[in-house]
Amino acid sequence: MEYCEDEKIMAYGKAMKESAFRMAHLTNQLLAYARGGKYNTCPITMRDFVDETLSLIRHTLDPRIRLETDLPPHIPDVRVDRTQMQMVLTALLTNSNEAIEGSGRIRISAKKQNA
Repeated sequence: MEYCEDEKIMAYGKAMKESAFRMAHLTNQLLAYARGGKYNTCPITMRDFVDETLSLIRHTLDPRIRLETDLPPHIPDVRVDRTQMQMVLTALLTNSNEAIEGSGRIRISAKKQNA
């Protein structure tokens, strides 16, 4: 049975999503274990955090894959464990990179939701 292009994309997207959730859960468990169940949370600016993380891992991504961000300057700060968050973002980008065959695009975007 041949898949049309949209079905292939949906299958890859589903696999990426499932992998990301598994990786996030595993990262959560490992960090909680390493710290005796305690997290070191602090407020971070998402825009700066994403830019810093991308600068650390961009060289590991396939150069045929474009990495795009759409992060408005006034995204509210969030309180997170910075190391855990960095591991999750790195895992998501790595999994996305591996799921793309040939050239492609990974896009990170955020927007403030209205209350």
